Amino acid sequence: MTDFSQHPVTASGNTDLALLGAVLGIDEPAVLALGGGIGFMAATFNYADITTLTFVFRAHPVPFVDAVLEGSGVGASVITTTSAAKAHRELGAALEAGERVLGYVLVPGENWGEAVLRELTADNKLELAKATKKKQYWLARIPAQDGAVKPPTIANETYAAATRESALRMLNKTQPEGVPASFAKNFGVSGIRKLADATTDGSARGWAKLFADPSRRAVGFEMAQKFLTGTAHGGRGGLRYQFAEIVERSGADPSAYRNIGALWEEFTDLMTTAHTDPASSYSEFLNTARTQLHRIADAEEAAALAVSEANN
Repeated sequence: MTDFSQHPVTASGNTDLALLGAVLGIDEPAVLALGGGIGFMAATFNYADITTLTFVFRAHPVPFVDAVLEGSGVGASVITTTSAAKAHRELGAALEAGERVLGYVLVPGENWGEAVLRELTADNKLELAKATKKKQYWLARIPAQDGAVKPPTIANETYAAATRESALRMLNKTQPEGVPASFAKNFGVSGIRKLADATTDGSARGWAKLFADPSRRAVGFEMAQKFLTGTAHGGRGGLRYQFAEIVERSGADPSAYRNIGALWEEFTDLMTTAHTDPASSYSEFLNTARTQLHRIADAEEAAALAVSEANN
């Protein structure tokens, strides 16, 4: 079985804006702002039996859920432990105290066999799982009154900061924490352009050869679709629709990011067709994907520059 435990996304935690918003009593743009806003990373990894294709659309590689909980100020206590017994004791104590609890669990058929974030209750009987790079159990105990968390007040500066930081991140003005310079080129606008060029690159690093085998293409493209459309690590339109709301709340014009969200959806449609229609021309797809990704890169760069100027 392929080991994804050190995968750069599965090891840094889920995004799942809807789940976090439901627990904290805030909307998805607020959750995304607390987590640092948007970003971009693309990466392909060759394993013995499969080739993966990963997209990340949020601030990365900062542990997203931890950042949201800390920024919310709801008084969450995060517990990490290698002991299953301690993790279960903490879970039991939290539920007995009437707290809301988040934790990583194993759900058959989800997240390529890696742990996923869920709310834990006395009824759902989910199996706790080790989920961090250090192979630890992770639980968050969140104080609640009558089952409800007091919703945090999100300051305007939080939205402004997320907008500024996201723009710098996309423009490659900041170095991703803990990421070697050789890999940092996969981030931000430069990462989108690198991805675009990889689609028609005829070398061993290009999509023409990486995904020439239909079985590898099926796995890699299915994984990509889950990052593009699922809630665990991304979302519709690359989270740009939620980010447009953040930009608007910061006092800047959000229209560019709504347009970029539509561009990412068009790319998603291209990936879906290439994955589900084996009879379609793969070479034609590669050329179309390259053009679309360069359009997206141009739009992302222009939007980031505009919000940077608006926030200065």
